Amino acid sequence: MKKFKWISLFLAILISFSGISSFADVVYPEPTREFYVADFAGVLSQETRNAVLNANLNYEKTKEKPQIVVATVPNLQGLDINQYAVELFEKWKIGNKDYDNGVLLLLALEERRVWIEVGYGLEGAIPDGKAGEILDAAVPALSQGSYSDGLLRAFYLLSQETNREYGYENAAILGNYRPEEINQRPISQTIPESRGIPSIFRILGILFILFLLWLDYRFLGGFIMGMFFRMFLYGGRGGRGGGGFGGGGFGGGSSGGGGRSGGGGAGRGF
Repeated sequence: MKKFKWISLFLAILISFSGISSFADVVYPEPTREFYVADFAGVLSQETRNAVLNANLNYEKTKEKPQIVVATVPNLQGLDINQYAVELFEKWKIGNKDYDNGVLLLLALEERRVWIEVGYGLEGAIPDGKAGEILDAAVPALSQGSYSDGLLRAFYLLSQETNREYGYENAAILGNYRPEEINQRPISQTIPESRGIPSIFRILGILFILFLLWLDYRFLGGFIMGMFFRMFLYGGRGGRGGGGFGGGGFGGGSSGGGGRSGGGGAGRGF
């Protein structure tokens, strides 16, 4: 009996410090009032903010109403950027629900990562390979600390592909856009750093957690896991909206159109 108690205590401590953190709430920020620009890391210039906002306001006048959102966050709270991007995309419901034509351009400052998440309706226009090439065009500026310029370049390229898909004139959407910003580097099809193989540390972590769960099941009949499951199920996830994130900027009132992520996208480090 004494041995059983020691095993129970040991497993409870190990699970608490290793696997249970994955159940903790990740605080995804609420969208800003203008919706299309969410600079929580504070790296975007007014020029970039205006360009993104104005282009999306022009998209609102079209039948398809695509949305291209640019967001920056201080960090990913321990998540992979692709997972974070998907969850943020779904939370904000980017894109027109009738076309699922949203795009999220996300930069994580602390991890030095950038990601493009594409809605179902634009996966043909912006497949993973093209998304990767767009990021390749932005990485030189990002790697030099010119985050605003790099994201603006990526935004222009994403807008160009969206405009081509729906037959929009670039000038009608982007206004006094600079063609050289778009055409400086041609886009070709390559294999991007997309949703690739998890790191060895992630695999080992998963195996370790599975081992702990097996020990719990083998010696305790799943008691500890059941306890944590009940805590997770009944503890609630409400009320914690966007803590630590700021908003505002423009005075607009745009919002997500009910779009869904298509699971496609690409990422790069810088």
